[in-house]
Amino acid sequence: MNVIRKAYRSWQANPLFQKTWSWPSLCRVCHAWATQTVCAACLSAAPKPLHRCARCAMPLAASPPTALLQSAFMREPSVCIACLLSPPPWQRCCAALPYAPPWSGLISAYKYQGEAGLVRFLALQMKAHEDIQQLIAQADLLLPVPLSAQRLQQRGFNQSLLLARALSPRQTLPDALLRLRDTPSQAGLPREERLHNLTHAMACNPRYLSTLLGQRVVLVDDVLTTGSTLRACTEALRSAGVSSVDCIVLARATGHEPPQSTLGH
Repeated sequence: MNVIRKAYRSWQANPLFQKTWSWPSLCRVCHAWATQTVCAACLSAAPKPLHRCARCAMPLAASPPTALLQSAFMREPSVCIACLLSPPPWQRCCAALPYAPPWSGLISAYKYQGEAGLVRFLALQMKAHEDIQQLIAQADLLLPVPLSAQRLQQRGFNQSLLLARALSPRQTLPDALLRLRDTPSQAGLPREERLHNLTHAMACNPRYLSTLLGQRVVLVDDVLTTGSTLRACTEALRSAGVSSVDCIVLARATGHEPPQSTLGH
């Protein structure tokens, strides 16, 4: 039976199949026959949405802030203590999912195992998030986080670009941001190395400087961990004169998960 399921899933991945046929699917979590990528039972068992910081998308602690931060917290009750003390360079950040099973396995398959077809299901999870819908509606442009030429050739697609196009193709500007050098993958790097890995690695495409000037932009990425990638992109956009930068991500990691590239294997 496992052989049959594996063969069926390979068949489903064929573009001709996807365009021509409408057949039952296999749940990517429990492998039962289903009508969608993840069956209703597995979706209901998945982690429920959390109350998250409006600036960094980390889960908000239930404990009250210290007296020193009480007045600031009263002004911005949806912002975590870390962002009150050291705000990120962007305005708002929303995450659709936690980077935890079953989502982490699906994202790993999408990003590292070439299963680009998962983008439709993953983008639906983002579209279902009310705050993400609001940020997209208020934006002039959606800008995917760029890959280096070497990484793009290796992977075959930019996972953030596919997500942006699935969310709003009309607003997506594919190559407004450039990665100037091929940095080591963020996945698996210690936190301190992640924070410095992308220094001076991002820039705005000179071709679009006039297009970006004064615009409200939303950065789109797959997984947010330390925020170093989004920070580098935001700083480049700020220097180009955009009026505001917000961020939407498919999933938010806490930094305690296994390296992304090891999940789902």
